[in-house]
Amino acid sequence: MKGWGTNEAMLIKILANRGPIQIDMIRQAYENNIARNLTSDVNSETSFSLQRGLTALTRGPLRQDCFILREATDGFASKESLLIEVLLGRSNADMRSIKLLYQKENQVELEDDLERDVNGNLLELFLLAAQATRAEENEPVNPVAIDQDVNAIFQATRGSADEMTLCTVFTQRSNVQIHAINYAYKAKYAQDLEAVIKRVSYPRPFLPHHADLELGIPPPPLFSCQGCPPLPNPHSYR
Repeated sequence: MKGWGTNEAMLIKILANRGPIQIDMIRQAYENNIARNLTSDVNSETSFSLQRGLTALTRGPLRQDCFILREATDGFASKESLLIEVLLGRSNADMRSIKLLYQKENQVELEDDLERDVNGNLLELFLLAAQATRAEENEPVNPVAIDQDVNAIFQATRGSADEMTLCTVFTQRSNVQIHAINYAYKAKYAQDLEAVIKRVSYPRPFLPHHADLELGIPPPPLFSCQGCPPLPNPHSYR
C-alpha cells in the first residue's frame, strides 16, 4: 500500500488465506512496526465490495461481528437482517465473547444498543439470545423435553402466534435439540416446522442461523433418520 497505487492482488493473497489468530498477529505487527492502523489503511486504499471484504478480513471474525452489530444499531433504523445474522444460533462462548468485545470497543453494553434501536418481540428475541444461556451442544437430548417443546410450538402457532414461546424455545435450545424438535414435529403433526413458522411470524427471525431447519440435519441417535447428512461443524471463534 506504500506509494502510488495499491497492489490489491497482494492484499488478497495475504489476507484471504489467514486464520483469525494469524490475522490478529498481522494486524498487531503492522501497528507495532509501522505505527498505523491496518484496517484504516486498507479502507482508504480500496473501494466498493473489495474494500468491505478486505476490511472485514483485517478485523477478524469476532471484531467483524462487533462491527456489524454497531453498524446495524447506529442510525435512525436498525438493520434487522444483520442483527439476525450475527446474534441468532451462536454458542454461549461466542455470545459472551461478542458482548465483552462490543462493550470494550464501544463503551456501551450490547443490550443497551439493542433496546435503543429494536422493539417488540424481535427485541425480546435478541435479548434472550444475548443472555448466552442456550443448552450446550454436548447436553443429551431428552425425548420428553423435546415432545414438550413440540407441543408448545404447535399451540403457539395456532391462530394468533404466541411469538414469545417461539423466542424462548429457539434461543434456549442447542442446535442438536432444535433439529430433534424439527423431526419430532414433522413426525407428530405431518407439517414442516419451517413452513409453519414462516406462515405465522415475520419471515425467518425465529429460525436460528447455523441451525436452519431447511438443512435437513438429522437429530441425535434417539431420533434416528436414515440417509440424512452429517451435522456440520458449528461456527465458533475457538
